[in-house]
Amino acid sequence: MKCLQDLAAKIRASTTSMTSVPKPLKFMRTHYETMKEIHTKMMQNVKDKAVVKLCAEIISVLAMTMGTGKDCLVYRLMSDETGKEDSIGEWGHEYVRHLSGEIATNWHEATAPFREKLEALVEQIIPYNMAHNAEAEACDLLMEVEKLNLLERFVDESAYPRVCLYLQSCVPYVPDPENVSLLKCA
Repeated sequence: MKCLQDLAAKIRASTTSMTSVPKPLKFMRTHYETMKEIHTKMMQNVKDKAVVKLCAEIISVLAMTMGTGKDCLVYRLMSDETGKEDSIGEWGHEYVRHLSGEIATNWHEATAPFREKLEALVEQIIPYNMAHNAEAEACDLLMEVEKLNLLERFVDESAYPRVCLYLQSCVPYVPDPENVSLLKCA
């Protein structure tokens, strides 16, 4: 557990403002597949769910630069199943942005149970984006997953002018039925 905590601390410290791939992630590149194997064994043998959760979170962050397909998303969902689900912002803005992209990419082909898990993840991402002046990214994600109705829950008095302006500026770029819903939401 101590080793995972140290590794997580190093990654968190280096990913708070990511402009290039941080050194801990570069170092871990060769160990990515090994970490996935270790996580699989931990799920079967380790009783402490916090250890399994932390390992899944670390793999999810590593998948941002090394994974293929939806590894980042899958391991994030695994970490959410085992405990506290409010730590998404601890890994930095680029991680949240990458996760949002994977959600948007996989939304349309997802089954109903998987969509429910994705919605729970979206409900973690939107408050983070709103708190960090990324209203446009929050709106884009909600438009992509067709859940713009959730926006009202997360917009506060200071953010609503930017959100409304962004939604109105998106109207010319979306097809007919959706553009009306953007205006109604604004």
